[in-house]
Amino acid sequence: MLVFYILAGVALVIAAYVLKYALGAWIKYRNKTTPFPASFCKELESFHPATEKSFVIIVPSFNNKLWYQKNLDSICKQNYSNYRIIYIDDASTDGTGALVEAYIAERGYKQITLIKNQNNKGALANLYHAIHACNDDDIVVTVDGDDWFTRNDVLTLLNKVYTHNPNVWLTYGQIQNYPADKWFCC
Repeated sequence: MLVFYILAGVALVIAAYVLKYALGAWIKYRNKTTPFPASFCKELESFHPATEKSFVIIVPSFNNKLWYQKNLDSICKQNYSNYRIIYIDDASTDGTGALVEAYIAERGYKQITLIKNQNNKGALANLYHAIHACNDDDIVVTVDGDDWFTRNDVLTLLNKVYTHNPNVWLTYGQIQNYPADKWFCC
């Protein structure tokens, strides 16, 4: 099993470097040809898809009792209906799993599946297993247990992006360093 994690880790590092350089080359190319066109942004704003694509938000979490509620509130308050959440408590020692279980029960959320690991597996293994539990047409969104969406229309915007252009197979977001309020691309 240790060999699997080592190989998975090596594969992830290699994939990250490939993606970093490919994305960097694409950004340089895009910036040389035309900047991200404002017309596309306006076109996307006025685009209203007839259907909602299926999203699965995977939340790998370890010892996030201070953040679980803000995390889940930001996801559950999305102005979007076709999504489900897989929340993975990775053997937290601070009671995160019990708090999330109570959160789900109190609010009656049926779209949240809570997985409580007995042993810590690590974020990569949790993501691997959760992604393989998704349907082929699900769009996977990952949100760490101590992170949250800053807006209620994140899934609506992602639905527009994935519906508007069927060739889109990957999107990425930005992070805001809280509470410093600095933005970074990721």
